Amino acid sequence: MLLFLFNIGCGTKSNDTSIENSTPATFTQVENDILGVSCAFGACHAASAGGLLLDGETDYERLVNVESIFVSASLVVPNDPDASYLVNKVEGSSNIVGDQMPSADGLSPEQLQTLRSWIENGALND
Repeated sequence: MLLFLFNIGCGTKSNDTSIENSTPATFTQVENDILGVSCAFGACHAASAGGLLLDGETDYERLVNVESIFVSASLVVPNDPDASYLVNKVEGSSNIVGDQMPSADGLSPEQLQTLRSWIENGALND
């Protein structure tokens, strides 16, 4: 009986994980869970203090296939999070200009996974 209960628990957990990993993140999730709370919040990118303006209205057009003003790289390269300067910047990669963003506490692992998932799956504008 104990073995049966153990197997049920293990099967449920692995199924939940596969469902999470099989559902790609959307731009709406990136906007609501990352950009709106970590980037535009606190006026870092809300009033465009000389850099990237993120106001929730045209964020997609300002990110996808757009060159960074600091380095020769696109901010978001669909299907390639490692080539996306935005990912490099939020992960604090060695090739960034300035500090890792967001400057307060950085993004949570869940937020980083959401961003990477969205880009890996084509960085679509939903």
